[in-house]
Amino acid sequence: MKVDPLAAYGAVTATLAVCLQIHQWLADRAKLNIGGSIEIDANPNPYLVIHAVNMGRRPVRVMQAVSIMPKQAASKGFVSRLWKRHTSTGRGSGFSKSIDLAPDGGDYTWRVPLSEDITFFSETIRGEKCGKGYVSLTSGKAVFFRFPLQPLTEFRSRKTESVCEPH
Repeated sequence: MKVDPLAAYGAVTATLAVCLQIHQWLADRAKLNIGGSIEIDANPNPYLVIHAVNMGRRPVRVMQAVSIMPKQAASKGFVSRLWKRHTSTGRGSGFSKSIDLAPDGGDYTWRVPLSEDITFFSETIRGEKCGKGYVSLTSGKAVFFRFPLQPLTEFRSRKTESVCEPH
């Protein structure tokens, strides 16, 4: 059986082209890194700080951020959706528009004021209590994040290593 060199060359280059296209398709998307923390300002007022960075090659639009709270907190009037409209109820606050994150490092930070008696759903990871939330995108994808739930009276706006960092 004789193989035509031109046909072999065509088969190899076509296979490489397909592999390159698959690699570009996988790499050419939005990749969101989300982190959260609770901070207290000088007044002292507590804030949930959410920081999002788009590490991908495509722009991404964030539609809403949600903090997961137990049903008891929701029944007491706590707001779990961190922003939809800018209202200051003392239980949560927010923003009225979607946020566009540019590709290759576009970032945005939300500072959401909280009441001191707010309750978050919590889970314990390696001995540290963590709250959980997510950011939903226009594509319908939800990107989850965790944030440390140190007692608000002990937290003094210091940066600490945490096991609740993005996963």
